[in-house]
Formats: sequence, structure tokens, C-alpha cells
Amino acid sequence: MPISFTAQDAYNNPIGQVIEDYTISAQTGTIAGLTSTEVNDFSNANFLYQAPEKVTENLPMVVKINGTNQDGKLITGEQKIIVAKGILNVSYANQIVFSTNIAQSRTIDYNLPATANDLVSTGTNNVVQVQTAAIPKISLTLQDRNGNKLDSVANVSSRYGLLMPGKIQVNELDISGNIIPQTTFQAQGNIMITDGVADIRLYPSLKAGKEEIIINVPGLDPIRIAFNVHPGAASKVNIQLDKDSLSLDNGATSTSGTISVLDNRNNIVSDPTTLKI
Repeated sequence: MPISFTAQDAYNNPIGQVIEDYTISAQTGTIAGLTSTEVNDFSNANFLYQAPEKVTENLPMVVKINGTNQDGKLITGEQKIIVAKGILNVSYANQIVFSTNIAQSRTIDYNLPATANDLVSTGTNNVVQVQTAAIPKISLTLQDRNGNKLDSVANVSSRYGLLMPGKIQVNELDISGNIIPQTTFQAQGNIMITDGVADIRLYPSLKAGKEEIIINVPGLDPIRIAFNVHPGAASKVNIQLDKDSLSLDNGATSTSGTISVLDNRNNIVSDPTTLKI
């Protein structure tokens, strides 16, 4: 969980860099990987709190900061935190496919877009736009056993590289004085669960096959979400013959070969397809 510290003077003016060091400590768990750390720059005093593992009951704890200022005055502060055992649900298309309360997870079927324009297209002023609807999304919800929403960090990764975790981001481009919004995809492995919710987009590599998305949340065992990434719509046919010519003199009147139905990215289409030859 991210923790930020700020400082003000007696008139509530923000303070940045100071000469003296202040100690930040956690009653349990770690701050930036340590039981305590020091800070003297409050303009960017951001740290990651890591809860202890194997928490079975709600565990109250305190993060403290203390030090002595230039006038010799002791400065202290503390923030109470409740470390809770989380219940994580993973949903796809509004259906729960995994829960820490359920022993097994469900495999997700995803069909690749039919054409490249279904994934990325060129819009106004030739600005390239990601088509959000074509990018699959999984949603995380995290709460304690009493239904209270929890904050945490989650690390999300792809095992086989078919679906890249990240997020949708909208930028504003200034083109000849006109502000044009541009929808883009940003790869991102570390995701913040805020107010108990986080959405993860999975950008397809356009290769079909089996995929596994691995989600790591502090205090929970690694979560593995299986995907079947199916080819896009049939687009072309590949015919490969065992022989490229026949010698009638040798009595050869036929040859054998293989016919493959492919999508736009040369993935073999396994669905039944009618061909007219």
C-alpha cells in the first residue's frame, strides 16, 4: 500500500527539503522493504508499505514518523492501519472467474479481433486510436470478510506473452491548435487496487494459443487465470502439396497435401469452415 508524508511549517506552508533526517517505522510489516527508513525530502516522500504474510485476522498496526527539527523540537506523527486478510475476486465480462473463497477458477475464452483495424484505427487528423472494446478486461475486487473495501498493490504478469497487462490511457494532442483526445494502451505490471477495485486491460499480441495471467497480491497465494486465445475470423487458405508437379509418364495421377484455414495473422482457424475449391 502506498504511503505519503508531507510537512508544513507553523503557517501551513508546505516544506520540501530539510537538513535533519526523520525516521519512518512500521509496527509490523515493512516500509520500502525495511522495518524503518529515513527521509529529509518531503516534496517526494512516497513509500510502499508491505503487510506481513499469513495474516488470518484483522491486525491493527501503526506507522510512525519522528525526528528533531532545527529548533530542537521533537516532531512526531502516526497513522493507524488495519492489516486485513483479503478476499479477492477476479471477474471477466461481469462473471466471477476466480475467488479466494472458491477452490477452482474458470478458463476464459477470448476471440482475437477479425482485422487489425478492430484493435487500432486511424481517426480524426490521422491520430491512431486504440479500440477499447477489442481489448479484454479483467476486474479485481478486494475486501475483508466483513465486506470492507481494501487497498493494495497487485503485480500482474503474462506467462506466455499472448496478452500484455496494462491500462487504457487518454492523452490530449495539440494539432494545429485543436485538442484531439487519443486513446492509448500503456503496459503496466504493478496495479493499484484502490477502494477495493482495479481494472486490468490485456493487450493481445495477435497470436492464438493458451495464456496464463498471474496476479500476485501481498498476503495471498499467486493467482493464475487461464485464457484460451482463439484465432480471429477465417481470412485466407493455405494449400501445401506434397509434390509441386506430376509426371504422367510415371503413372502419377494424384498427390496429397494439407489445406489450412488461417486468420489475418496466420493463426490456424480450428472452427469448422466451409471451403469451395
